[in-house]
Formats: sequence, C-alpha cells, structure tokens
Amino acid sequence: MLNCELNFNLWIYNRWGQLIYTGSDGWDGLVNGGNALPGTYTFLMQYSFPLDGEMQTVEKRGSFTLIM
Repeated sequence: MLNCELNFNLWIYNRWGQLIYTGSDGWDGLVNGGNALPGTYTFLMQYSFPLDGEMQTVEKRGSFTLIM
C-alpha cells in the first residue's frame, strides 16, 4: 500500500510521433473512439511524489508493441 501522494501522467505517441493519448489514467487502447491499430508505440510516463519534504519527479520513456 502506498502511503504518499503520487501524481501520474502518461503520453502515448504513434509511430509517426503524433500524440494519441494523454492523461492520468491508464490508456484503454482507443484512438479517436476506435481500437488502436497493431504496431509499435512510444510513451512518456512522468510521476511525482514527496520525499523528505521535497517533490521528486521521475520520467520514463520507452516503446511497446500492441498486438491483437
């Protein structure tokens, strides 16, 4: 169980670098109301949390392959 406040943001881009999702919840795999096409996507995840009285921010970048 997490005992501190955690702020989370997620950005997902298609293979052409277009932003297809941004939010603070998990991505549901939809793009413009329809299922995303199989393929490779990139992401930027950023989260912040207090540590010893100071806010710490961590960024993670990577890619994933969506298959159906």
